[in-house]
Amino acid sequence: MEGIMNDEVRGLLVPLELDASELNDLRCLRAAEGYAELGMYEEADAEIGKLSPRCRLFHLLLRSSLVSMPG
Repeated sequence: MEGIMNDEVRGLLVPLELDASELNDLRCLRAAEGYAELGMYEEADAEIGKLSPRCRLFHLLLRSSLVSMPG
């Protein structure tokens, strides 16, 4: 199973200027992705719960879009 961030995205060397909240969100998203890839969905959900309100809103919007997709 390929993760959300594929190898091309992971390989980008783009200098990012992130504040502490954004860095925490990035860490949580990467941890959640790793847990999900291992089938550890409760742990992945716990990491999602640590996201900032702004990032959590984006996650909920994305999740609702994925649920409503035909498939």
